[in-house]
Amino acid sequence: MLLLLAPPAALAAAKPTFETGDFVGSVAVKGKPPVEFNVTKKRIKKLDIDSQRVRCSNDAVGSINLPGTVEKRSLQIHKGRFTMKVTPTGPYPAQAGTRVTGKLKNSRASGTVRMVFRHQTGTGEKVVCDSGTRKWSAKLDEIIVHLP
Repeated sequence: MLLLLAPPAALAAAKPTFETGDFVGSVAVKGKPPVEFNVTKKRIKKLDIDSQRVRCSNDAVGSINLPGTVEKRSLQIHKGRFTMKVTPTGPYPAQAGTRVTGKLKNSRASGTVRMVFRHQTGTGEKVVCDSGTRKWSAKLDEIIVHLP
């Protein structure tokens, strides 16, 4: 009698180490901007980590968003991790760059976000607005229903 068994490591690798569903959280700064996204087995969908506060080299303060719309943002998950990187392109007067990283583990997620916007004022002054690298965290948004 021939018996074939899969090694335990192969079985563990097949199951994701994170839960799927809607995640909610915030960025670890004053004002705690929200972080929301949906996790499937292979993708992060509807990533919303907008309205990051930036300080500019000319002492102006404002906020910027990720490029595109929330509904179209979709990132691939690889070994429980994901990254969104938008490199600034084009010459002045305006260019933006973004980097979002994340790690999924069970019902929790964490990572960093950084947004940079470079532009030129009407007087020709080159200005850089930068959020700095900020940590964020989120957890699975579990809805608990109590049945009678």
